[in-house]
Amino acid sequence: MTIGRTATRLGFVVAAVVAVLVGTALLNGASVHAQNPPATYYGVASSGDQVGASIGGTVCTTVTADAAGEWVISLADGSCGGAATSGATVAFTLNGAAADQTEVWSSGGVPTDLVNGITLTVTAPAPAPAPAPEPVPAPPDTGNAGFAINQGSVSPWLALSLGLLVLAAVVGVRLAPGRVR
Repeated sequence: MTIGRTATRLGFVVAAVVAVLVGTALLNGASVHAQNPPATYYGVASSGDQVGASIGGTVCTTVTADAAGEWVISLADGSCGGAATSGATVAFTLNGAAADQTEVWSSGGVPTDLVNGITLTVTAPAPAPAPAPEPVPAPPDTGNAGFAINQGSVSPWLALSLGLLVLAAVVGVRLAPGRVR
């Protein structure tokens, strides 16, 4: 009988060791495949507002604020076409317009303000500047065709020509009596 008891005890010990090994393997297998918890963003807007989240230009999701204006967005690890990774910037939209606020995605991440969540604001784009008045066209340039008057003043060529004419007249008058002699 002592041999039977030893075999029973040995069988029990072997069964216990196998149970511990199988249980450990199952638990390790489950933890190896565990996923990172999603990042959750929330806030308050007006009832019916559309709130969207995107990463790197890829739209992740859009939700509608409930009757109290509350909205919640959860982004799982690797979502948004694989863009939801640690350190990625999450940009938000409010009714299709880019919101001023952003958050950084992290596993299990939450808004910076845990109590109030994210208060989305959209800064209106600056109005386009008024068009400049059309310039007044300059008078056409007709050039200076010799003896023309330029903008109310005497042309330098006209003054030179008249000066030479006066000089020629003075010289001619002085020389004319000398020839008659």
